[in-house]
Amino acid sequence: MRNFILFIIILFSASAKADYNSVLVSFTIDTVKGGKLNGYANLAHAYIDSLSSDYLQTRLDNAEVKGYLNYYKTKFIYKYSNFPDDQTNFYHLTEAAAIPLKNVKSITITSAINWGYGTWLQNDINKSDLAWMNERPVDKFSIDGYLCSYDLIIHKKSQKIDRIIKELRAFTDGYDGEPDDAYDEKVFSIIKKLLNQKAIVITNCTC
Repeated sequence: MRNFILFIIILFSASAKADYNSVLVSFTIDTVKGGKLNGYANLAHAYIDSLSSDYLQTRLDNAEVKGYLNYYKTKFIYKYSNFPDDQTNFYHLTEAAAIPLKNVKSITITSAINWGYGTWLQNDINKSDLAWMNERPVDKFSIDGYLCSYDLIIHKKSQKIDRIIKELRAFTDGYDGEPDDAYDEKVFSIIKKLLNQKAIVITNCTC
């Protein structure tokens, strides 16, 4: 789109370009009718030397139907704790949206944060979850698999959560053999039962 204006270029050092690195980009969309929209996107940046509004437009016009800027409207920040001492911010994007490129006057990139592309929040978070998510966790479990590992962060215990953790431990402790794809599938089939509980599932996968 010819009338995109380059507002900012963010340079990334070669040392930051790991296989599973990505960039969480926050930006403002100025529409041709004078409106402003806030948007967010998580982009893998291996082999990318710079991030500009032109590049962002190209990466976000990636759906089957071309000519739309695809982005997320909401960014949640989860205080991911490997408690008692360690804590880091974990970002989660929700509310997918799209706007025709012909309606976009310009994009301003407001921030870019290096992030791990192979690690994500498994839960489908909405605003009603923020209250319990901001409470200090009461327990945490880590499960290693074949290609994926999981951190299960319990914010409020319940009998159902206790049953799920018991089922998970029974499977992993009783598994005979080396972990494989079938092992990962079974582990996740149990873990996903936590997704409608007051618990957070952090997934980390490699290829």
